[in-house]
Amino acid sequence: MQEDVTLSDILEEIRKLREDVERLERLIRYIIESMLTFEEEETSREVEGLKSKDLSKYGPLEELDDALKREK
Repeated sequence: MQEDVTLSDILEEIRKLREDVERLERLIRYIIESMLTFEEEETSREVEGLKSKDLSKYGPLEELDDALKREK
């Protein structure tokens, strides 16, 4: 048995495929734009460390305080 396929059926399938491709393109673009660069990831980790009050990698607080006083 042979199924009849019309030109409008083919055009409709092409339209659906085009919409799917455009949707995938938007998703891929979103994923690429939402990825952080190495520098952004490093900065984010530093900010999280500061939020958790982990200042140990910056040395003793007295040294930081002295450095800030010298800046004035």
